[in-house]
Amino acid sequence: MIKRYLMSAGDIQLSAHFRLHEFQSRNGWDEVLVDEALIDMLEKIYKHFNCSKAVINDGFRQPGEYCRSIGESDRDAHAYGMAADVVFFDSEGDVISGRYICCYAQDIGVQGIGYMGNAVHLDTRGNGGYKNTHWWGDETTGATVTDWHSYFAITNYPAAEPDENEEDITDKPDDESDNPAEDGSSSDNNVTDFDGGDMMNREISREQLKYEVNRYALTVLGREIGDADTYVELLSTGQLDWYEFTKRLQESEEGVKRWIKYTLFVDILGRIPEQSEIDWWYAQYSLRYEVNKALMAERFAEDYEQFKDEYMNKPL
Repeated sequence: MIKRYLMSAGDIQLSAHFRLHEFQSRNGWDEVLVDEALIDMLEKIYKHFNCSKAVINDGFRQPGEYCRSIGESDRDAHAYGMAADVVFFDSEGDVISGRYICCYAQDIGVQGIGYMGNAVHLDTRGNGGYKNTHWWGDETTGATVTDWHSYFAITNYPAAEPDENEEDITDKPDDESDNPAEDGSSSDNNVTDFDGGDMMNREISREQLKYEVNRYALTVLGREIGDADTYVELLSTGQLDWYEFTKRLQESEEGVKRWIKYTLFVDILGRIPEQSEIDWWYAQYSLRYEVNKALMAERFAEDYEQFKDEYMNKPL
């Protein structure tokens, strides 16, 4: 059930480890919507990994102008109180890799999962009422994910398996009276069939399509794109499909360099690189046939210095 609170009425304890202020819209709006199922999910993850703390980077978002300022839509899962972007910390105070959180979230049936590096987007869309009931994606690359274990080559994560007697919060029955049914789109927009990514085989308005274009650009490039309307026209008329659009952004120089910075250095190595390092690795990626993203991610994780040394003195 999605509950409505007012921060002005007090910063209440929502559960053992989460308080209301953590979910307040970052623009300071007094009203806060929070799905009880979201809190249950976060507590289940917290317990499984024996966390020392969890940091909510983004919880509820005020619908309307503030929500549009982030993603070009009046409402998203955050605006319904159904989503949170969270970083979990283990018992020693170290960040738990988002890779492990994604895998465990899949295992307990979470239908809205977005890998963001250390942070993970988690939402309760699988409980019904939201415009698309399943979305898993790597927000650092824009890739759609079908299985997190395979995607990250993870068979086990650093925690005991959940207790068999624990209630599986994802098995709660849908109750559409407790969840919003609208998607925030204007009814007078032209609607087109759109095939791509998490929008597979569903109708989507041009307004929502523009939101998806800019949301994807924010994920891959870290910014909205100025020619979003042009892409909307190309996508809605079939001159460009979603796969081609996503690849265009992913493989742009800006997209690859952002991937190098955040996926390889920040997430894998745990540090911010110098611009010269990003430029050097981009040159290896763009000019050497054998250097691809899969190889880079694997070798950065295995032995970064050895991998770098292999190419340091090789002419391009």
